[in-house]
Amino acid sequence: MKHKTKLIGFLLIFIGILSYLGMAIAAKLEHKEEVSNNINTLQDFNYTNLNGTTKSLNNEDTPIVIFFFNPECEHCQAEAKLVSEHAADFEKAKVYFLSTEDLESIKNFAQDFKLEAHEVGQVDYMEVAYPMGVNTFPMCFIYSAEGKLLKQFKGEVKIEAITNYIK
Repeated sequence: MKHKTKLIGFLLIFIGILSYLGMAIAAKLEHKEEVSNNINTLQDFNYTNLNGTTKSLNNEDTPIVIFFFNPECEHCQAEAKLVSEHAADFEKAKVYFLSTEDLESIKNFAQDFKLEAHEVGQVDYMEVAYPMGVNTFPMCFIYSAEGKLLKQFKGEVKIEAITNYIK
């Protein structure tokens, strides 16, 4: 009798674990589909600029490049340095550097990498980064003047790969 009770208990635990894993997989797949829908067309969203003012990012009839970064990330730093060094290649686009970190760290990052020619600011993770699927840094989104996603890059990428989409 004890053996039968243990077996039933084991089966119930096993079924519970399988159910939990199935629901977790379904939730991840649903989020992945939502992200795909969210990023295909540039969504209007708010960010806080370096002066602490809330601004809206929206399609301005010009190509838009959005870099999501973490100020402590070495790959983000390298990419920011390259963008700064190749500023002329980005003249035909509006470039945003956005982070979920504290505004002081973001300001220091912008200063260190001479990003004054670009919009730099802070976004809320749950309102902007999570819906766009930002889960690694750096992450770059390139949108056409019509607001359609041209390319998404995860991780550090060569500048030429980005600028080829905005010429």
